[in-house]
Amino acid sequence: MIAKFHKAISFKTKTTQETYHIFINRYLENFNGILSKDNLLEFLSKFSKNSILTVFYSLKFFYKSIGIPMEITRGDIAPKGVKKIKEMMTHEEVRDLIIESKKHLGTIELGYIALSTIYGLRRIELYDTTSEMIDIDRRIFTPFTHKSEGANERIHLIPEEIAPVLFEMKEGLVGIKKKPVITQMNFFFDYAAERAGVQLRPRLGFHSIRRALITELNETDCKPIYIANFMRWKERNPHIMQEYIQLNPKKVDETIFESHPYLRYWRD
Repeated sequence: MIAKFHKAISFKTKTTQETYHIFINRYLENFNGILSKDNLLEFLSKFSKNSILTVFYSLKFFYKSIGIPMEITRGDIAPKGVKKIKEMMTHEEVRDLIIESKKHLGTIELGYIALSTIYGLRRIELYDTTSEMIDIDRRIFTPFTHKSEGANERIHLIPEEIAPVLFEMKEGLVGIKKKPVITQMNFFFDYAAERAGVQLRPRLGFHSIRRALITELNETDCKPIYIANFMRWKERNPHIMQEYIQLNPKKVDETIFESHPYLRYWRD
């Protein structure tokens, strides 16, 4: 059964694998590996409305992969209309995060904050950043994009404001022998945010910075198609015009940087 599970989960993204493993291991440990409807309901009852569905789908995947019927359904544990929290940071919170991070964080950690606040990188994109992606001589950054995240490959310009930060990050990444698990990125974010005086709250994370960046860029004179290109979005239902328009990434980045809401806070 375990062999079947490991084979099935190997096709999931690294982030999904780690999330599923956390909840499945906790469930099996709590009930000494005994699988039953009562144990399932008792375990799921310990989680909030915002996380119970993630736990449910983790266990559902586990049951299905080992060939055992799951005796409960989504309707048994989740009320209709559970609203997904999409927490966004305020402009002042992102500003304070940048300013305070420059005082307290190490080179690699500060680089994560720079990549997040300037390019709006997702957590997995930050985690997968390697030294090879940062080309200081050519002043370009090439983030790794996960197709499952609905993202396009993109080469970004590195603005002068964060070039020194990324240079030191690049040097630091070379010396890493083994990275911690991706969930450690959550603890790092909480630490950085708390040091900056940001009020911690449910669903606050790197995606909260991404939402803030997109929201503020949308309030500028930047064209929506430029913002979408800068954020590396893959259009789900592209307009016919987008089948013909060929954007120059360099021009897009230069235009975005002129109106970027957080770039100025990286200037010494």
